[in-house]
Amino acid sequence: VAGRSRVAHLSEDETSSFQSSPTRSYAMDLSTVAGCARLTDSIREDGAVFDLLFFTVGAWPNWTQPFSDDAVERVVALDLLARHVIFERLASQGSLAPGAVVVNTMASTQNMPLVSKAGVRVRLANNKAPHSLFSALAPLAVAADAWLRAAAHYYPDYAYVGTFPGIVATDLMVPTLPPWAVPVVRALTKPIAISETEAGLNHVAVATAPNARRRKVTYWNHLLEGRRAHLVAYDPALIAFVWDHLTNLTANLSASS
Repeated sequence: VAGRSRVAHLSEDETSSFQSSPTRSYAMDLSTVAGCARLTDSIREDGAVFDLLFFTVGAWPNWTQPFSDDAVERVVALDLLARHVIFERLASQGSLAPGAVVVNTMASTQNMPLVSKAGVRVRLANNKAPHSLFSALAPLAVAADAWLRAAAHYYPDYAYVGTFPGIVATDLMVPTLPPWAVPVVRALTKPIAISETEAGLNHVAVATAPNARRRKVTYWNHLLEGRRAHLVAYDPALIAFVWDHLTNLTANLSASS
């Protein structure tokens, strides 16, 4: 089940569907490179090999604690760096089966205004606390779609899917909004929000759809429709920059830990 809340609540009927297959859970701090490495090391030791890899871990900005223990801006650390580290380590250690599908949940297919190639570069390279929710999330959503295209270049044995889940009822906004605003936003979005379970089922439907494998990289909206990503995400220079920046950041943090 894909979700980003601290606790995923499953009904008895939902959990019974998993009883025929053994499952394993891990608790790691994925906001640090060392935590991501511990996760992938544990997976390697368990001998697990995945046909489907879902990235849903993420964060909204935390205005009081904007940086991770690695001194990386927290949204960058979880929405981009953690996914990059985990994916590369899983791929290099043989934990992904040939033809595996990698699903990256962010804001694919959303043509957000005021996002430029230069703006994405600045957002990643400056490592500063963002000044607004839009400036925190929009450039990274485009960077995530560009990252998928770089991943397809370096690891062509897999299929890559970028998704936008729509409005999902999670606690993602809690560190960002003032306490009084959280119940207000929840009430306003309740008529259109879907549950984490619904979001998980939608992602499984996309990941197992034949169209997800007909192209090396595809992007899907919340209606399960294939669409193009933001135009900026197709720029070759930006694609290379995103991958190289995350690779170099990983190497520097690994060396200092």
